[in-house]
Amino acid sequence: MLVKLAKYLSLITIAALTAILLVVVFTNGQVIGRSAGFGWLVELMYVALISSSLLIGYVHWQKKQKVWAALFWANFFIVLIPTILSAGGLIKVPSALLVFLDLYWISQYVVYAVSRSGLNIFRER
Repeated sequence: MLVKLAKYLSLITIAALTAILLVVVFTNGQVIGRSAGFGWLVELMYVALISSSLLIGYVHWQKKQKVWAALFWANFFIVLIPTILSAGGLIKVPSALLVFLDLYWISQYVVYAVSRSGLNIFRER
């Protein structure tokens, strides 16, 4: 059950990240922070990214694959720390950093999906 949920959330994450990157590229970054629809897409990506990362981390922790677990659990902190600092008014996260993180996450998910560990999870029914 958890594996299936992680798989679907991962696919949503990949689709949302791809859409975000395409929108940013085609608008030359002008859409960031200016469009309600884009904001909803980003929120969907964050929910899917955080939940799939925590689930994939948990599944791999149970399988004693601690490197994959740590890589995916780190995503939670990569989202959490800037969000807290930004909400507290301590920093303003630059748009370039947000795009870099999107590229990092999509790369991580794609590498994971084609790895032996990812293929095993994505094949489970």
